[in-house]
Amino acid sequence: PSETYAPLYSTLLKNLAFGLFLIIIFSIGSYYAAQRIVKPLAALKDGVEALRKGDANITLPVLSDDEVGQLTRSFNIMAATIKEETEEIHRKNREWDNTFNSITDLVVIYNKDYRIVRANKAYAEAAGVPLKEITGKLYYELFPKINKPFKMCQKVLELQEEEEEEVPLPYLNKIFKVRFYPIRDVEGKFV
Repeated sequence: PSETYAPLYSTLLKNLAFGLFLIIIFSIGSYYAAQRIVKPLAALKDGVEALRKGDANITLPVLSDDEVGQLTRSFNIMAATIKEETEEIHRKNREWDNTFNSITDLVVIYNKDYRIVRANKAYAEAAGVPLKEITGKLYYELFPKINKPFKMCQKVLELQEEEEEEVPLPYLNKIFKVRFYPIRDVEGKFV
C-alpha cells in the first residue's frame, strides 16, 4: 500500500514545493513592486510635510513616468512656484519697509484701541524705543508722551474722515502738524 501511494506523495511534495517556491517568488516580487510605489509616495509625503513647515527649497527625484512620477513632477513645480512667490513677497516687504522707514516724518499706524500696528523709524527714534518693541503699545504714551489720545483721534474714530490739527509739545518746544487718516479694510470698514 505505501508503494502504491509513493508516486502520489512524490507528486504532492513536488507540487507543494513548487507552490511554496511560487509564493516566495510572488512575495518578493510584490515586495519590490510595493516598494517601487511606496518609496516615492513616502518621499512625496515627506516633501509635503517639509513644504507645510515652510521649507520651499525642496525638489524630489522623479523615479518613474507613471502617475506617481507625474504627481512628483507636479509637486516639484508647485514647490518651485511657492519658493518664487515667497521670495517675491519677501522682496516686496523689504521694499515696503525701506520706503516706509525712509519717510523722515513721524508715521504711526494704530488700531481702534490706539495700539500701534506699525510705525516708521522716525517715530521710533522720536519715541526713544527700538522699532521692534513698538507694536502693541499705546501710541500716545510713546510719543508724544501724553496720557490720552489726541482729541482729533477720537473725532476721526467717530467721523471716520481725514482730519488735521497742529499740536504744540511744550516739552520739546515744537509744534507738530498732525494728520489723521482712517484706514479701511477691503470691505470698507474702519480698522
